[in-house]
Amino acid sequence: MARDRTRDIAVTGISARFPGANDLDTWWAALTSGKVMTTRYDRDTLLAAGIPAGLADDPGYVPVRGHLADADRFDNTLFRIPARDARLMDPQHRLMLEAAWAALEDAAAGRTGEGPRTGVYASGGESGYLRAVAAAGALDPATQAQVAQHAEPDHMAGRIAYKLGLRGPALAVCSSSLATVHVAAQALLSGDCDQAVVVAAGLTHPQGGHLHRPGGTQSAAGACRPFDARADGMVAGSGVACVILRRLADALEDGPPPYGVILGSAVNNDGAAKPGYHAPSAAAQEDVIRSALRTARVSASSLGYLEAHATGTRLGDPIEWSAASAALKALGARPGQVAVGALKGNIGHLHAAAGLAALIKALLVVRYGTVPPVAGFTRLNPLLDTGGSPLWVPRSAMPWSGPEPRRAGISAFGVGGTNAHAIVEQPPSAIGRPRPTPSTRPRSASPDHVPTTPDHLPTSPAAAPDHVPTTASDPWPTSLVAAPDHVPVTASDRVPTSIHAGTADLSGLAPTARHSAATSWPAFVSLASLHVTASADLAPRTTPARSVSPDPIHAPSHDPRTTPPAAPGLHASGPETHLILLSAADPDALERAAARLARHLATQAPDLADVSFTLAVGRAELPERLAVTGRTAAEVALALSADGASPGRRVTDGPAPVVFLFPGQGTQYPGMAVPLAESLPGFPSALAACLDAFDPVLAARMERALLDPAFPAGDLCQTELTQPALFALEHAAATALLALGVRPASLLGHGLGEIIAACLAGVLRLPDAARFITVRGNAMQGCPPGVLLALDCPEARGLKLAAEAGADLELAAVDSPGTCVLGGSEAAVKRFEEILGQSVPHRRLRTSHAFHTRLIQPAVPELALELTDIRLQRPTIPYAANSTGRVIPAGVVVSPETFIDHLRQPARYAEAMASTALALPGAVTVEVGPGATLSSLAEAARMTSVPLSPARTRRPADEVLSALGALWTLGLPLDPRALCSAGRRVHLPAYPFNGPRWSAPHPARVAALD
Repeated sequence: MARDRTRDIAVTGISARFPGANDLDTWWAALTSGKVMTTRYDRDTLLAAGIPAGLADDPGYVPVRGHLADADRFDNTLFRIPARDARLMDPQHRLMLEAAWAALEDAAAGRTGEGPRTGVYASGGESGYLRAVAAAGALDPATQAQVAQHAEPDHMAGRIAYKLGLRGPALAVCSSSLATVHVAAQALLSGDCDQAVVVAAGLTHPQGGHLHRPGGTQSAAGACRPFDARADGMVAGSGVACVILRRLADALEDGPPPYGVILGSAVNNDGAAKPGYHAPSAAAQEDVIRSALRTARVSASSLGYLEAHATGTRLGDPIEWSAASAALKALGARPGQVAVGALKGNIGHLHAAAGLAALIKALLVVRYGTVPPVAGFTRLNPLLDTGGSPLWVPRSAMPWSGPEPRRAGISAFGVGGTNAHAIVEQPPSAIGRPRPTPSTRPRSASPDHVPTTPDHLPTSPAAAPDHVPTTASDPWPTSLVAAPDHVPVTASDRVPTSIHAGTADLSGLAPTARHSAATSWPAFVSLASLHVTASADLAPRTTPARSVSPDPIHAPSHDPRTTPPAAPGLHASGPETHLILLSAADPDALERAAARLARHLATQAPDLADVSFTLAVGRAELPERLAVTGRTAAEVALALSADGASPGRRVTDGPAPVVFLFPGQGTQYPGMAVPLAESLPGFPSALAACLDAFDPVLAARMERALLDPAFPAGDLCQTELTQPALFALEHAAATALLALGVRPASLLGHGLGEIIAACLAGVLRLPDAARFITVRGNAMQGCPPGVLLALDCPEARGLKLAAEAGADLELAAVDSPGTCVLGGSEAAVKRFEEILGQSVPHRRLRTSHAFHTRLIQPAVPELALELTDIRLQRPTIPYAANSTGRVIPAGVVVSPETFIDHLRQPARYAEAMASTALALPGAVTVEVGPGATLSSLAEAARMTSVPLSPARTRRPADEVLSALGALWTLGLPLDPRALCSAGRRVHLPAYPFNGPRWSAPHPARVAALD
């Protein structure tokens, strides 16, 4: 009959620092080679550490210890602990804080304050650090109380829970840390918590050797030799260890692969049945092993390994051997069945951390199926009774030869007679939860239905962001006029190509991030399927970097009416692209974290979906940030190692204000919604809802134009289709961003984009906006054809040149201080072009009409009539009016005439951008639509710019993912869990601690720190 596994406990995370090794891989390699990792100090090292010269020179002093390197380092910045408090804190507390953080990360449960209800169970020794501070002189009462809180064992668990935001029980267990594991397991089984942090540290201050006393328990030779004929006592060691425990069923549901399973444990005490307080009791040790096996519901015949307490003393080892032999033999173990391990021979006795260290070693034994030798063992202690004993001592590393599945026992016996024993088993061979399919989003991804109106935004001026003026007395004007209906133009000699302070450079993305494969779709995919699957596949990259788009004046003369666009990569094959997000408390730590993850990816080649998912759901979001994308582990490793990777930084006092930029007519291309549908969570749902607001016949044409790269480009350039299609695309993209948590402080649209901004600001309801856009497109389509001509010169010079040439042209737009756009009939523009020649750079814009000129006047009556049936609302978000170059505050009354006037007014987009930059210093602009031209203008106004879909490469969906990652690195409140791939939690390298050194201060210096 199979065991009932409902009471099994999984070990899902481990963090440890032991003598001779700061990571488990190095430590395990040393254990399997039988290496002794204790240190013999020279006199100068002892004196420098603070050992008194008289003690160091004593003939009985043995200068040997399992030394923990860099035990005085502490990354106080990560834990938001001031320098003064960090200096007063006992190193054991510091080490346990870091170990708990790292173990939670290893368990993919490092999002502080979230996840299962987590308890903390901590064990530590008395504080030699506190004594060192106190011994230097008298402390005032207030400082004494502070030092005690930072050093006494009673405060360890509570401080970890406080700093990591953990809401389960927080208990300090002053006993063997294996007993602490037992207490934590019982709390899990009783429902006190759903996850447990078990952490322990053993560290004396200062680290040094010991004074040997004849007849004592410490080695005169300075070597711990468990079960050996030469055994003469133990050697102390320093270390810290932490394990994360969960109920096995819970761990298999959503945890990383367990390191192993605790089948059962038991604790007891010797009581008075022994000759002295420090003496061990064979009867109690035998009883605790029996109890643990009964609790685990397994027979001793199923064990193949025992990690013994084994201190190397001539009295203690024979007693433990006899007790273990008797218990195991009585419960079914055969002679010579159980190999014995003795960790203290490798690293010394870690005191409070010894039990956890032994547990971790036993877990690695059953995980890898290798039995390490007992370090330093030569021949068996003659006092050990070997007649029929199940125990034997390995002299070299050997493959597992015991029963299957691999099971082991661990013993830990404390001073005073508290005994603990646990039974562990190798990890399950398969995870119970199936691997998510590529179409499965993380649980926190955007819901199927995304709001299509800005009802979830502030509903009154008072609710607007603090940094956005909301009253008429503020510097926002109250008039509303419209924007141009063309792509803005920037002059190459006036738009900087170098990055400004605070800008985000998307042009510097690593090549591996830009060449990832898009999902392979048919040539045309309907929204019916997109609504189900498209938002599932997300994987961006992110180094905040500005996106440099070609200067429209000097761009190739591609005419979308006659030349089909480059295929956007729908048929690209290959692995899925994934977004990898990293963060740290400081730039150096971020660099180390990236290097560590790169090495792991290069050597282990884990599934990138699992890596992306684990980093998103299992790590805290810290100020210094980096993100890359890639299709393979090697590709991401290369991107992480690239010198060009540019990290971002979260603003410490909150995210920067955000401005949505909406491009207008001229940016369209067939299939332009596909990259967003593939990569922007919530976009398919938002687009479907937006299309539902249009006439069904028109909506069907819009859907095909948006999602089919083979749709005729010339048809899409017809204003009657261009305007509704761009409106639906940009409105849906903005809605999806809003659902992800990005809240704009202001909106700025170019031409048609201004109507999108007005709709999202709440001035127009979506059904009214859809109807108005339809009428607007049709009315403008019926106007006489015309041409817009972009000039690489300021407004005044352009108008003067036109007047001198006698050209009947009007000013249509001013997109930047050094450019302007003139419009008129084909004949007038052609004559002006002939006169200009090569004197001024110029080019025609890709529009069908001369917008913002008198040639659009015939559309006015029909639009005015349509507006009589539309009830305009007060805006809830400020948005810019291009006719005045001012920003309209939230809460003002908007007149219907403003939507008529903007057809005939020059669009002063450059002034609107400058006004926005002035009102929102440090703002991040997001270009919510095709291309990156508006982003270039935002950079010229010295705003950080992130175009959502900057360029049309073979894999444009990856650019969308990169942009989302860039927004995250800049501190915008996008939840990584909504951006990254679905996958399993896996073990990844934890935080690379390397904080400053903190030494015990003299009392006078403590007072000076106040």
